[in-house]
Amino acid sequence: MWLYISIAIKHKKLLTVSIFFACTLLIGISLLWRFITIATTTTTQTLLLPSSGTYYGYYLSRLNTHPQNPTISLLTNEKPSLTMYYQDWAGDQPFDIVFMNTLSDQHVIPVVTWEPWNQKEAEKGQKIQVAYSSQVIASGRYDAFITRWAKKAAEFKKPYFLRFAHEMNGNWYPWGNVGKSTSEDYKRMWIHVHSLFEKAGATNTLWVWSPNNTDETGSRASLVSFYPGDAYVDWVGYSGFNWGNTAYTHWLSFLQISQDTYGILSQFNKPIMVAETSSVGKGGNKAQWFDDLITNLPTLPRIKAIIFYNDNDRENDFKLSSGMNSSEVITTNIVNNSYMIKNPIIQTTTQHNSINSLWNHIQ
Repeated sequence: MWLYISIAIKHKKLLTVSIFFACTLLIGISLLWRFITIATTTTTQTLLLPSSGTYYGYYLSRLNTHPQNPTISLLTNEKPSLTMYYQDWAGDQPFDIVFMNTLSDQHVIPVVTWEPWNQKEAEKGQKIQVAYSSQVIASGRYDAFITRWAKKAAEFKKPYFLRFAHEMNGNWYPWGNVGKSTSEDYKRMWIHVHSLFEKAGATNTLWVWSPNNTDETGSRASLVSFYPGDAYVDWVGYSGFNWGNTAYTHWLSFLQISQDTYGILSQFNKPIMVAETSSVGKGGNKAQWFDDLITNLPTLPRIKAIIFYNDNDRENDFKLSSGMNSSEVITTNIVNNSYMIKNPIIQTTTQHNSINSLWNHIQ
């Protein structure tokens, strides 16, 4: 029995000594934390506005399918600074970070025209899709999808343009000026989607608010009413085409198409993107139309980006290879023209963040 008590006492002393050393160690560690600095590094890329000239690129429909080895130029010796593709919301298509990096690796800034509708249904003639009205989107029905998309966009980290719900002043999209939808509904939708991106940390997103040059009647009266506000827009843009001589319009130069809209958009004091433009070949000289565009572009100095629409629209031959010698026009007006900026001007900022100590951080 005495042996048992003696052993118990020894174990108790050993336990006491162990607890003492454990406590001393914990106190030492906690004191040490007070003197340890934890450093993290954050790198941010910012697209700068050119002091003179404009970024340029093409809408290329082949990019809509996200090919593995995309070609973003029309000539082998040119270097566009932008490239644009379309992506709809059908099937909850994600932000394709692999494809976006593939584009970025070619030293272009991607322009994503993000269309909240089902493109395949639209091609079947079902263009006014009630499920994608501005009221429905603002109600939160698609919040989970939008948030997933935005979080992936944040992971991309590099700057890109998001041309969301474009040409809203026309009556040909479900989010636009159609049915019972109003400009107030559109603005609520825009602000709602923008807030979800902010919560997801997608601050690398450059928001492009991009109406059509006119509404379906040829009027610009409603254009400003759709503007969601300076806090929610980084760039303003517009679509403007020369449709040639038809029953409802006539041959128009780029300057004739743009001047009034440019004046309206200038009031927002934002950089302007010509988000879609081209000309048909019927009814005039298409090569001369492009020559005049490039010649007059410097007279509209707020235009800091332009996308040439390189695709046909039904019978309208907007492709640059149609109706003119595109190689000659591009070489003369773009490749050999310093006003057309060939590489994005990116500012990389590295911020070194430090926390004095984990203890202070916890406090």
